[in-house]
Amino acid sequence: MLPKFKCVVPRSIKEALTLLSDNECKVIAGGTDLLIELQHQDIAVLLVDVTKIPELMWRPEDRPFLISPLYTHGFVAGSAMIKDTFPSLALACSKVGSPQIRNMGTVGGNIGNASPAADSIPPLMIYDARVRLISSSQERELPLEELLVDAYKTQIRKDEVIASVSITPLQNYRQGYKRLTIREALALSRLSVAYVIKEEGKRWLDVRIAIGSATPVCIRARELEEALSGELKDLDLLNQAIEQTILRIKSQVNVRESHRFKLPILRNLLREILWGGAWE
Repeated sequence: MLPKFKCVVPRSIKEALTLLSDNECKVIAGGTDLLIELQHQDIAVLLVDVTKIPELMWRPEDRPFLISPLYTHGFVAGSAMIKDTFPSLALACSKVGSPQIRNMGTVGGNIGNASPAADSIPPLMIYDARVRLISSSQERELPLEELLVDAYKTQIRKDEVIASVSITPLQNYRQGYKRLTIREALALSRLSVAYVIKEEGKRWLDVRIAIGSATPVCIRARELEEALSGELKDLDLLNQAIEQTILRIKSQVNVRESHRFKLPILRNLLREILWGGAWE
């Protein structure tokens, strides 16, 4: 049986923050994972649904480098401005679940839930996302990498709401998102890679890679980025950089059966992204 709970839908940020400061609450913004949480763990009996707060929603054209936490995945995937400026994010959001899930689940909900398989997290990370948090007493901003602590754990306090997510546009970069699933649609990512790469001839000028579903928290492949950025393209160098990333992943997780297939696939994905089909 599901536990009894009450859901409140505040109509202003002030009302929401008052509820959070005075009660034991859980913020939801789409709530697509709510049923699972209710079935498998104890959660706050008072839910605060922030999706009707006008201060948390704006048109992308009005704030082009600021993502609303209430943007649904379907909205992000269909926004011409976001597709043009942040194509990796738009592509990742287009892969989320079913049309029903894409039209309910939000970017803010993805961040707050902190699932290792969240599709929007890797592209947000390669765009150097910073998350602005507000409460009744203060406002603060954290890099997304710092905000995510562990699987389903963040630094968001119980009295805080995600107010916005700032991301940095990157021009003249090759950008994309690749993922591994057990089927083409209606499936969680078993492995995902978001990338933005700037190249000139036979040189990698700038490489940014974020990997999801391989560790409890999505990671930027900093070792690989630093090893390749500014260097002439060299297959041995690439393979060495990839192995550094694989070693880091192994150091962050216990030995898992799933990594027997994930890590070889990750090697191939990274080679395909950074070298193309000629690496064999």
